[in-house]
Amino acid sequence: DWGYRIPLDDARNQNCWLLGLGSARFQSSHLILAYLDFPTAEAANAGIGTRHRLHLHERSWEYYATLKGSKTLRIEDELVDIKAGEILEVPPRVKHTLHGRQAPYLGFTFRVPAESDDKIER
Repeated sequence: DWGYRIPLDDARNQNCWLLGLGSARFQSSHLILAYLDFPTAEAANAGIGTRHRLHLHERSWEYYATLKGSKTLRIEDELVDIKAGEILEVPPRVKHTLHGRQAPYLGFTFRVPAESDDKIER
């Protein structure tokens, strides 16, 4: 078994935790990865303030890569824009949350190491 080949144009593989632990579509104990493809502002910003809450990770580093559009995160008390072609690194124990996305948005969020219990909401 050499791993997975995952078609990103398959709607089932978009806007979800694609690789990782628990409810991820494909199981991995190495990293947690989401592929995000939001064509509209409504879809891009669904869940802000409800599903997306201020949190930190005890041991994991989280990375946000923007390929198209832009994303704004709240990092501690600062709003930080991530533009197309940029990656933002958030170290362990730094509070952060999604503040908004500009559609169309295309990008990845990934976290290493894969930890199932290190997210703490603040």
